[in-house]
Amino acid sequence: MKKIGSILLIIYAIIAIFVTICLLTFNQYKVSQFGDKTLIIIDEEDETMKYKKR
Repeated sequence: MKKIGSILLIIYAIIAIFVTICLLTFNQYKVSQFGDKTLIIIDEEDETMKYKKR
């Protein structure tokens, strides 16, 4: 039982660290940015739109 608890704690800590990093790396457009990469979730409705790569 201790092993499962410690595994869940490690997974929780990893997720918490990732979410914290995402929240602290907002750019001027309120989107998380890691170096030259941006994390954007696109809905199915928006898949037909053309996006420019910069």
